[in-house]
Amino acid sequence: MALPEKPSGADLAKATEDLQRALDWHSSDAVRDHERRCTDFLARHPIFRNRHYVGMSLREARDLVMEQVRVFTQESGLFQFSDFVHDPERWAATLGPVTLVSGNMATLMSVIFGLFGATVMLVGTEYHHKTYQDEIQSLKVKGCFCLTELGHGSNVKSLETTAHFDAVNGEFVINTPSDSAQKYWIGGLAQHCTHAVVFAQLFADGADRGVHAFVVQIRSQTDGSLMPGVHVMDIGYKTGVHGVDNGRLWLTNVRVGRRALLDRFCKVDEMFGQLIIGRIGVAMGAILLSKLGLDIAVRYSLSRRQFAPSPGMPESLLLDYSSHQIRLLPLIAKAYALDIAANSFRKDVYANILRTGQSLSSYLDSIQTEFHIFASGLKPLATWSRQRTLQTCRECCGGQGLLAANIIGRLMTDNEIDTTWEGDNTVLLQQVSGYLLKDFARRMKSTNRFELLLQHITNQYVMPMTAFRRSNIESIDMYIDALRYRRELLLVKIAMTLNQTQSKKTAEERFEVWNLALPTMLELGLAQAELEVLTRFSVAVKPTDARILHRLCLLFAACTIEQHVAFYLQEGFLTSGTARDISALIRKLCWELRPYAAALVDAFAIDPRLADAPIAHDWLLANSRESIPGVSGPSYLTRVSKL
Repeated sequence: MALPEKPSGADLAKATEDLQRALDWHSSDAVRDHERRCTDFLARHPIFRNRHYVGMSLREARDLVMEQVRVFTQESGLFQFSDFVHDPERWAATLGPVTLVSGNMATLMSVIFGLFGATVMLVGTEYHHKTYQDEIQSLKVKGCFCLTELGHGSNVKSLETTAHFDAVNGEFVINTPSDSAQKYWIGGLAQHCTHAVVFAQLFADGADRGVHAFVVQIRSQTDGSLMPGVHVMDIGYKTGVHGVDNGRLWLTNVRVGRRALLDRFCKVDEMFGQLIIGRIGVAMGAILLSKLGLDIAVRYSLSRRQFAPSPGMPESLLLDYSSHQIRLLPLIAKAYALDIAANSFRKDVYANILRTGQSLSSYLDSIQTEFHIFASGLKPLATWSRQRTLQTCRECCGGQGLLAANIIGRLMTDNEIDTTWEGDNTVLLQQVSGYLLKDFARRMKSTNRFELLLQHITNQYVMPMTAFRRSNIESIDMYIDALRYRRELLLVKIAMTLNQTQSKKTAEERFEVWNLALPTMLELGLAQAELEVLTRFSVAVKPTDARILHRLCLLFAACTIEQHVAFYLQEGFLTSGTARDISALIRKLCWELRPYAAALVDAFAIDPRLADAPIAHDWLLANSRESIPGVSGPSYLTRVSKL
């Protein structure tokens, strides 16, 4: 097959403009300018030239990352941690460039100012705001977030740490009753933090009041010594994120005053709706890192040649091979889909906050269920996509992908945790399914007849089975219908399975039924997330004449159906012939998009000063005898010589 005809300059210019417009999430020039200024500061200050920690001890890496956080937050004049609460769009514009520079730095900032700081602001009262806001901003208080225990993570209600209220002295007495109750994996705890938000079971008036959150001082703010009753140990070596000092914590009869309780809410399960914005942040970080990996891999594939069609002819570019296209271009389409879907939701949130005049916390109260479903579905989809994307990009760059200076390997190891923190992906998908099932139950109750509702859903989604035909295989609406069909059929199947629990007499029997339904519940949660992403992507592209954007949307839709082709074949929604047609369409779309590959990654608008992988630029010069790839020559050579 001959290569597609090279598009004209005008076609490329229009495609680039369309793509950039689709990905532009900024609501104002002020936010856009703020992001540019953050990028400039990070690109120019010498302390941020160290992008990886080859040859450094844990202490050196952690001290460097903490100093990078200090320099950016205290010297740039660009950082306000209260933006997390009062101006989340500006917060996103701040954290994006930081994520590109260092996942370690972004993680530590997210712990100190997001998990700790935002919890104090969102869950605390006016007293806590006045006491801690300025201290957190100035890093006089460096906080961490002590939720996870060695024996409990996702199951928050079963945490073992205790807080007994001493009514005589008006204090809470906090204890770690067992080794399984030690706080574990706590970022910032091992070396740097002075305070922590500690989650514990509250006992007052002889009764268990459930899990509550307390601000506890961990270290002296003057000399860094541990406070009485506080015992801290390092978590040890990890597979990545060596610049973040994860630790473990035991508390023995640690007394804190009444006001240490973050008491805006009565119970922790009422406050988590306020904290799930962090899941959107993790998802956006994963999408950004996917784009960075693709930017590097595509640029390398547009300059690196391998094998010639015949002797005497030039070798072919890597991206001219269809096998290379089928690996990278669907991932680009998915990055666009996730980015556009997440941005459209963020814009909805920002617009409603501005329209209603509400604070972020008040707005989240009002849309908690909708926000939770979207955030809990997007985060697994985005982080698993990041995982697959970076692995594929690494492989597509061959041995160069392993070189630390070429960034991709660091992006993989330093960000692997995003599939687990801020909610384990599997647990989050269960939560999405739980919300859908609750809505199903509400509809069932409103009809008072399970069979009636089941027949309604069957008639609407199952019986029509509007199969794909070659005449409509390029209709995005058909793919949306297919994803909706998958979601509704999975929902009906789970509801029918769980309905069996009504006939079960014991809790063990009911648990067994629920446990057997779990794999299908995960599929349901994923189906809901995929449907929402494609729907939002299609809404963004339909009103435009952006042909390349439409082809990207179609490629994402077709790849999503192909991913679940076994389901559609088993349910009779697709024939084997139509499944082959979809696979052929994917190859065709990749071939059509090949001439626009540079424009596709140009639209990511990643500043080359932050994405300084040699293979993304002049890799021959970077590997010449006069050059050393990666960071500046002298410091790199000095560090390597110590190994």
